[in-house]
Amino acid sequence: MPLLSECKVPSGVSQVLATNTSGFFIEVKKSQISGYARFGFFSIPIVEEPLFFMRVVVPLLVTRCQRFATVPEALAYLSSIGVQPKRLMTPKDNLANTGGLQVTASDTLPSFSIVSTDPELVGTYTRVDAHLGVQLFDPSKNLVLVG
Repeated sequence: MPLLSECKVPSGVSQVLATNTSGFFIEVKKSQISGYARFGFFSIPIVEEPLFFMRVVVPLLVTRCQRFATVPEALAYLSSIGVQPKRLMTPKDNLANTGGLQVTASDTLPSFSIVSTDPELVGTYTRVDAHLGVQLFDPSKNLVLVG
């Protein structure tokens, strides 16, 4: 059973949030020498990942990320801070205005959408059998809520 791993953090990232072995996010430091940051694996069957997303990830995003009423507002904000919007994760019943982004329809989002930049700038998601480890890079900059 894996407990800990580390991944390379893109240059310029100022904040890394990572899961610990209990499945909660903590702020971790990026090594100034190697540029890597650690994260913990926690036990979670794949069928329970939507519960993890709703219980841990959504509250984290609500408290750390900007929120806008529309996708065009979110796109304008990201462009104004120099972030290239790339993807939109949205509830399946909300596919009307996607702003030309790559779209993922989701059953797990409650009542809002998430606009993000390139996946490698957002973070890492590592699954080993029934264990998961997640890192988020600068979530307040690379992820924006809509709705």
